[in-house]
Amino acid sequence: MDSPLGNLPENVEKELRKRWKTLKDEEKEYFVNQLALFLSIVGADKEGKDILAIIIEKLVRDKAKLTEMPKHLKWFIENGGLEIYKKKENKIKKALHLLEVYSIDSKLA
Repeated sequence: MDSPLGNLPENVEKELRKRWKTLKDEEKEYFVNQLALFLSIVGADKEGKDILAIIIEKLVRDKAKLTEMPKHLKWFIENGGLEIYKKKENKIKKALHLLEVYSIDSKLA
């Protein structure tokens, strides 16, 4: 089955699963909502999933809270992500804006 998180390195996926088990239910829901929002805007195609995998990998490697996706999407943009995924530029920017609004509206971020 195709993973919605793209091609995460095995060690990153293992760490993500480990951290997932420690989350409260509302944190799990928030994280899943961030992923769903991102994919619904940017697209659940290979490129969208690849971008998401890059962001998740950075999140995990930084040992950041899984609810900090907007911060890591900003990192992606600031470090050349838009140049690599030019066709998705407007959608990525829109996703960042909406994820930031979602973060402001939530007390989990």
